[in-house]
Amino acid sequence: MRPAARAKGPHELARLIRAILRTGRKYKAPRAAPCIEVDGTPTSDPVLVAQAFGRHFAKAECATAQSLKELQQQHVPPTATEPVDLLEVPHLSCLAQAFATAANRRAPGLSGLPPDFYSAQPLAAARAHMPVILKMLSRGQAPTLWTGNLSICMPKPAKDHTSVDGYRAIAMVEVASKATTKALRPFLTKAVAALSLPGTGGTMPGVPMTLAAMTVQSHLQFLRKQKLCGAVIFVDGANAFYAVVRDYVLDSKADSFQQWLSHLPVPDRIRRRLQRRFSQGNLLEEAGLTQAQQDLVQQFLRRTWYTTHVDGRQIFSTQAGTAPGSPVADAIFQVIFASALRELHQDLTEIGATDCIEVSGAGCQAADMPTWMDDMAVLLTCPAEKLELQLSQAAALVQAHLRAIGISVNFGRGKSEVLLAVHGKGSQALRQRLLIEQAARIQVGDTSQTIECVASYVHLGTLRQATGSDWDDLARRKYQTDGVFAKVRGRLLNNPHLSWQEKVHMFGSLIMRKFLHGAGTWVLRTKGELARYRAYYMAYVRGATWPLCGHSSKFLDDDAICALNGILRPDQALAIERARTLWQVANGRSAYLRASIVRAGIWLEKAAHDMDTILQALQLPRLPALPRDTSAAETWFATMQRDPADAANVLRRVAKLWLRAACEAAEPARRKVAALGQMQAARVTVLYHTQSGNHEALHACPDCGRTFEGPAALASHQSKVRHHRAECSLALFGSACEACGLQFWLQRRLREHLRHHAQCRATYLAADIAPQPEVNDPRLQHLPTTRRVGPQPFWASLRPPVPTNCPVGVAPATTAAFKDGLRSILDQGTLHSFANTKCGTRPLKNFKNFRHSGFGAPFTAARVAFTLGPTGSLPLSAEALEVSSRGCRANATEHRNTEKAVATDTLVIGGRLDEQGDARDIRPSLSVAVPLR
Repeated sequence: MRPAARAKGPHELARLIRAILRTGRKYKAPRAAPCIEVDGTPTSDPVLVAQAFGRHFAKAECATAQSLKELQQQHVPPTATEPVDLLEVPHLSCLAQAFATAANRRAPGLSGLPPDFYSAQPLAAARAHMPVILKMLSRGQAPTLWTGNLSICMPKPAKDHTSVDGYRAIAMVEVASKATTKALRPFLTKAVAALSLPGTGGTMPGVPMTLAAMTVQSHLQFLRKQKLCGAVIFVDGANAFYAVVRDYVLDSKADSFQQWLSHLPVPDRIRRRLQRRFSQGNLLEEAGLTQAQQDLVQQFLRRTWYTTHVDGRQIFSTQAGTAPGSPVADAIFQVIFASALRELHQDLTEIGATDCIEVSGAGCQAADMPTWMDDMAVLLTCPAEKLELQLSQAAALVQAHLRAIGISVNFGRGKSEVLLAVHGKGSQALRQRLLIEQAARIQVGDTSQTIECVASYVHLGTLRQATGSDWDDLARRKYQTDGVFAKVRGRLLNNPHLSWQEKVHMFGSLIMRKFLHGAGTWVLRTKGELARYRAYYMAYVRGATWPLCGHSSKFLDDDAICALNGILRPDQALAIERARTLWQVANGRSAYLRASIVRAGIWLEKAAHDMDTILQALQLPRLPALPRDTSAAETWFATMQRDPADAANVLRRVAKLWLRAACEAAEPARRKVAALGQMQAARVTVLYHTQSGNHEALHACPDCGRTFEGPAALASHQSKVRHHRAECSLALFGSACEACGLQFWLQRRLREHLRHHAQCRATYLAADIAPQPEVNDPRLQHLPTTRRVGPQPFWASLRPPVPTNCPVGVAPATTAAFKDGLRSILDQGTLHSFANTKCGTRPLKNFKNFRHSGFGAPFTAARVAFTLGPTGSLPLSAEALEVSSRGCRANATEHRNTEKAVATDTLVIGGRLDEQGDARDIRPSLSVAVPLR
């Protein structure tokens, strides 16, 4: 199966891989027939289920049930009264290309003819259908089969699948109709570019999703940097593609449409503006499309219908939507959506709610409204005392303008929400008023609807936080990748029929690309965020080392592991992602985004540094000095504009260069792997003995004697290993401190409060109330601490004496480091040891003495190895190999010569007990020095 799929090309191989993994966006899991409730009775009858879904889908598209014969009797007279110039419509070659690029192995339309039937002979298919297009221009209507579709149900994730609300409609459009509308797409793409704002994305080529995400991120970073108050309103429309009013691209001068506008439930000034604008022509005419192009597009929007049962006699005639399932559905939607965004942007600017940046050559540039298809965001910046009013007015304007095009705003949780970012003067009072007194909800204008304020929001697959931090987004990316990694590793990376190059390619494309989604916008401001990124990145690389290379990643550093696996290092992968985003910003249409990035500062500094690293590696001219203010933003970004294909080529070149250099430097790692393989065959255990950076105050565990550099590390050890919980966690329950009357909303906040307030901690301990399971709702983490509401319990009013904590024991610095290394051996119960450390401890002459000293434990030993050199302990010495007075004693001259012959990093292997494990009878079985470099 695999050779046949590989011979058919990468698409067929990818399809086979999806079938093996059973995951991915394009994977369609086998589904059972839906069983839903119809009139309160569960049923799985195909006819009844299809009728129920037909009625449900009709709500969004304003559809009415009728027969197909009644629909065919409807006729729209042709609008073209003059000869049509055929150069203005798709010609034969465009139609042939559309048939040739039809996706194979896809579900057919109502006729049952699959895409493979047309793509096998695209030119013949184009010749057969070109007369149909000419007939459409002369008659003024499209074939009935081309304007209809078979609507099937697809379950929504995490929804109730016993109700019709838990399913979405998927339209199966006729392949010939798809090819014809696909040939019309270039004309509609130009219309979108003519009508849309700079921040609009989703249909136009060369406008990636990253630009919309970067606009939001730079705005949040600026608010944090300058300690200003602002917000981001994320808007989600309900059934946007199905409910949008298509009359804006049809005959907008019609009396019926003008009458509909006059009764539109929006403010009068918005209604009058729409009536004046569309009394002169539709949006396609405004965008510059010719009459012939308009006619072809409009004919696919007239007499539209769908059915949910192929053999049924009833169909549903739709009056709204942009013909979902058609290749131009998104483009038509963007034409209408862009018109509403322009009107909304004008109104937001008039009330002063949008952010504004002074841009050289463009004056004061109002903030973009970053959009991707039907997802949009509104950026606001204003003083704290005006923010609530501005948010209410802005949300009302958004609702009004979307309602004008037939889209209702979904104010549900996780849909349309406000990301509140308040800093500086007046922020504390504003947070108290909005988040506590108003329960984190803001009224939408004068209506009864409210919109919720949140601390984080998943925008275009990336978790945006009000602080601009990437900490939680890193954890989310890891959670999203973990499920796929387990399947890829188990079913692909361990597959013996795949080559090493194929495995590496699949690992990079399926795992690392998923984890690095949105990485181009990451700032990683703190050392903790950078360390978390490196740890998560290397966790996948280390996890793939055994199936890719056939050995463990133990005792190999990160650079060596990446080199052996043929994977970029974490810093290199991040540099490429940031450089790609930087070039996309430079080539984009938005001057506001470029100025906003310069104004935020921190991301641009890191991205420019990564770009310089890439250019320097390829010996290309470096970037000029960073602009100091927004007035120089356009000039600076103009110097680094590149063709997208050229920019992608540069990134590919530097990736190959870095991988080639890593491959050349991987030879020492391979020698180290070979040495470790010999040691594994000899059943040798390796211990890295590292020196402590602090030799003055190491905290010792009273139970086992292990030492730690700080009290936090000691407390973590006692909790995880010794199961001794901290006092502040022994009686923790709820999220409010009953002793002092403060509501912290999260138990982890309450725990921190009890840690630092001894009297409250003593009150909770004396209450003798059992602790409760910890429950932390992440949606409450942005709420400020406030006074608790309600009476105080009697036990909370008591003030027991505060116990005096005993001082933490401190081990002598001279022996602490050595004891830590030896303790890790003793805990395993299978090893004995010899060592000589920098701490000044004398060599161990007799292992039995250590056992009687009190911190050893009875055990049987088999083998031991210590890392020597700059990575941990001292270099080789004859005394270090002396195990006991009656046991193995190494030849000093032999090992001195060996020490000179090997590299600095050396493994010493020596000493093995007999089978009975008697420490008094140690026989020398192996004593060698193995070079690691």
